[in-house]
Amino acid sequence: MFENPSAWISQAPHWKDLLRLARWSLANPHLRLFPREIIEQPHGKFYEEHCGIIEKIASAFAPDQADFFSPRQKPYFVRMRFLDPGMNRAGIPFTDFSASIGELANLPLTPRKIVVLENEWTFLAFGGIPDSIAIFGKGFAVRALALIPWMQKAEIWYWGDLDAQGFQILNSLRSGLAQVKSFGMDFATLERHRDLWSEAPNCPAQVLGYLTPEEESVFEALRNKRIRLEQERILPMCSIPETSWN
Repeated sequence: MFENPSAWISQAPHWKDLLRLARWSLANPHLRLFPREIIEQPHGKFYEEHCGIIEKIASAFAPDQADFFSPRQKPYFVRMRFLDPGMNRAGIPFTDFSASIGELANLPLTPRKIVVLENEWTFLAFGGIPDSIAIFGKGFAVRALALIPWMQKAEIWYWGDLDAQGFQILNSLRSGLAQVKSFGMDFATLERHRDLWSEAPNCPAQVLGYLTPEEESVFEALRNKRIRLEQERILPMCSIPETSWN
């Protein structure tokens, strides 16, 4: 409990409320509420902001009681587009919609190809591809896509910003979906759009264990030079050769 004393000391002004909510959580082990539904003082927002430390305090009081109250988490919604209006859409009447991971997991979809795109404008502008869908990635949340069973069976392509973070996101996505291939994230694309480079924030050295050797080389070059090529700057899509991802 005291592996990080400074973190606990910083909570000194809140100890009374933290202890009250820890006792409350132990007394209500089976409730399934969102944090903002909790009416115990001080308020649900406080619980939401301090959930981790409250659970540690409760664990210290009752180390054998593993099922003390754990709040419900907000569902993660995924936005997707059918890139082929004529494909079997499992009765879905929309071509562009959002649904929770759990709802998507239950859909009987069998797309041949899935394209994950990090920028919303790129997601909207991406052209039609037979029997395929596009998914708006929204950063590191892409790792949750591995929870959708039918994604495990599809050919998956990823296109993100040509910067260090873009490769970090690719690495995260591929950690759960090993078949992911990248496109538009190579030296050729970078050099072809040199006039569109911008400065990137500093990125510490790190090992990204799910990148290919070529991807790792591009990542290191971008990190060392502190440059970036934002995905939406190289629209229209014809700026990415079709042979680089088909």
